[in-house]
Order: sequence, then structure tokens, then C-alpha cells
Amino acid sequence: MSNLKSAKCYLSVEGDENNCCFISNDSLTVIKNAKKNNYPLEWVKQVYFKEKIFLIPIVFGGISASLSALALFEYFLNPWIMLSVLFLSSLVVYYGIQGGTALVIVTPIKEYDFFLKNVSDNLKAFVAYTNATLSGVETSYYVILDGNQEKYLEQKGELKLPESGLRLATSKPTTHSAVYLIHFNDPTFEIRYQKDSARQLNPVLFGILKLESVKKIELAD
Repeated sequence: MSNLKSAKCYLSVEGDENNCCFISNDSLTVIKNAKKNNYPLEWVKQVYFKEKIFLIPIVFGGISASLSALALFEYFLNPWIMLSVLFLSSLVVYYGIQGGTALVIVTPIKEYDFFLKNVSDNLKAFVAYTNATLSGVETSYYVILDGNQEKYLEQKGELKLPESGLRLATSKPTTHSAVYLIHFNDPTFEIRYQKDSARQLNPVLFGILKLESVKKIELAD
């Protein structure tokens, strides 16, 4: 596969490949409005959310408001048109001051901002996972296979996962016989955090699981 991802999250709408982010063994990628921005992990110092103002609306709205107010005062043009322009310019300035939430990627060169319509719980979990990875904190993921899945994986060397994915555990299960610890060595799968019926976020595995990407855990009797 050309894109080997270890964790992935959509910025707004689930399934929107033009607006998503993912982290692999060596890079962090943010795709915004179909534009791909790739950052080597050794460059990334931190990822966080920040409330920021929109400078462009403030600048253009301020200039437009000033010119329309001057024209209104000097009676250069139709006063009703100038009043409308002044009102709209004031709204643009207000919009810029209100600003919005940005996903910030911190590198030694600069900070890169990606403005978001909203911040989902899934995206918060992804950012937390990314920062933990950058800090060297390894998150362990365990997948539980049924008898047929385990047999197929052992015989064929890889297992195509269901479209709905397989739910993962972040602590070692103790009541199942077919438990595998996942390794992120050139993964051919994705991990997405999704809400369950209780509205709790849980990691779910998608894609293709290869035998060399897992290690079977022997559970104590």
C-alpha cells in the first residue's frame, strides 16, 4: 500500500479524505481542502488547539469600513450604499475578531495553523495520541480475534478486517485466548477512535492486519 498509516482522524466529516490527518512511523500529515501537508516526525515539537483571530477579514474589513465612513462623511457617493458597505465591513471585522479554533503544528521553523469548523472528541483523542507519540510514550493496542480469524491470519499471513473494523483494547485482556499485541512496523491498517453506544471513544482497527505486525500474547491460566 502507498499510504501506511498507524492512526487516522477526519477533521470534520467522517469519511472526508480531503480533510483528514494521520500519523505514521516517520511523519505527520494534515490534508486540508485536498491540499496535503507533510511533516517529518523529528520536526514536530507539539500539536495543540488554539483560539486565533482571522487577520485577513480584520484588515480588509477595517480598510473597507474606514473608506466607506470617509465617503459617507464627505458625501462622495450614495449615502445608503455607503451605510450598507459600512455595516457589512463592520460585520467582517467582528467575524475576524471572533476568530476560530485552529489545529496548530509546532516545528522549529514556524507554527502551521489549520482552522477548523469544530473540534470533535475523535480529533482531541488523535491529538493526545500524537503528542504522546512525540513524547516517546508508547500506547499499546491489543486486538482479539475469533477462532476463524486467528486461523486465517496464521495460515495466510494477513487478514482483511471487516468494514466496520475490530475494536481494540489498550490494556491486556485476560479472558480471551486469541489476543495479539499490535506493532507499528510499516502498518497496512488504520486506527480510528469512534464513539460506542455509551458515547465513549474507543480505538477501532481498519484495513489489513499482517502477521508480522502482531505478536500473540500468551495469557496466564
